[in-house]
Amino acid sequence: MNVRSDRLTKYVSARSLGAEGAILLDANEAQTGSELRSYGIQQNRELLGLLARNYQVGDATVLYDRGLDEIISLILRATCDAGSRVRIFTPTYGMYAVEAEAQGVAVERVALRPDGRLDLEEISQNPGTPSLVILCRPNNPLGTVDSVSSVIELLETYRGICPVFIDEAYAEFTPDTALDYRKLIEEYDVVFGRTFSKAYGLAGLRFGCALAAPRWISRLSVVQRPYPVSRLVESFILSHFESTIRPSAERNIESMLDARPRWQKALSDLLVLTPLPSHANFLCFQTLQAQKIYARFRSGGVVVRFFEPDLLRITVGTDTQLNRIEELLGSPL
Repeated sequence: MNVRSDRLTKYVSARSLGAEGAILLDANEAQTGSELRSYGIQQNRELLGLLARNYQVGDATVLYDRGLDEIISLILRATCDAGSRVRIFTPTYGMYAVEAEAQGVAVERVALRPDGRLDLEEISQNPGTPSLVILCRPNNPLGTVDSVSSVIELLETYRGICPVFIDEAYAEFTPDTALDYRKLIEEYDVVFGRTFSKAYGLAGLRFGCALAAPRWISRLSVVQRPYPVSRLVESFILSHFESTIRPSAERNIESMLDARPRWQKALSDLLVLTPLPSHANFLCFQTLQAQKIYARFRSGGVVVRFFEPDLLRITVGTDTQLNRIEELLGSPL
C-alpha cells in the first residue's frame, strides 16, 4: 500500500501512561487551584464508549480530537510523507488542500461530474498512486451525496493502493444514505470523520472524531498531539450528551429538513435559479452571476458564501431569517 512508512514515534505524555495515585507529580501541573489545573486524559474511555454507541461502532474504533479539521490533519500526517500525493474530488472542502500543502503533500484534483458526484468510470480507469484519497460526503460546498454503492466502488478501486478518508460532517442530514461503518471499517482501509459542529450545533466546542479499524486508530494516535481536548469539553459532553446534546441535535435535524424546502422555493424564486439537490444544511447555486448575487446579499446585511468562479452557498436558517431576506431583496434578482 502506498502510504508513509511505519517508522513513526509516538509522544508519550505523562497522563497517557495510565498511572494512578493520590499525589500526581508527573506532569508538572500546578498543585493548587481548581480541577482545571490538571490535564485531561488522552482518550477518555467513557467518552469513547459514548461516541461508539452514538455511531454504532466498537470502542476500539474511535478516536476524538479538536474538531474534524484536526482529524483531517491527523490522517494526512499518518499516511503521507512530504512529496507524496493526496487525491481529492473537486469542488470540495478547501482545508484538504491547505492542510496537505502545509505538510508538503502534493494535491491531485479530480473533477466531479456536472451533477456533483464521483466520476467512477474515470477514477477506475485512472486511479493514480496517491497515499491518501479524500471524499467529502455530503459534498461541501455542493450539498450532493454519493450513493452507498458508489462509496463501495470507490473503496474497491483503492483497495491495496491507499486508504480512503470520508468526511461525513453533514451525514446527519441524509439518514437515507447512511453507511454501515462497522462493516466498512472491517473490510476496507477507510477512515470516517464526524463532527459535533453541524447537526449538533456545537461548532464553538471544537469536537470531532475518526471512526476506523483499530490498526488505523492506533496509527492516528501515534501522530496525535497530547491532550487533544480540554477537560471542559470532555466534561461537558459526558454530562450533557443524553439530556441535552442528542435531543438538541434531533430537533436541529428535524427543523432543518422541514425548513429546507421553503428556503429552496423562496431563494429559487428570488434568484431565478435552481439549486443543486441538497443533502446538507445549505443550498448551493451555480451561476455566472454568483459574485454579483453575493454582493447584493452583503449590501442587505446578509452574509453568504461565494466560491470562485460560480458557486453561491447559503446556509438554511430560520423562518424569521428567510422573511428578512425576502424583505431585503424584495424582488427577483
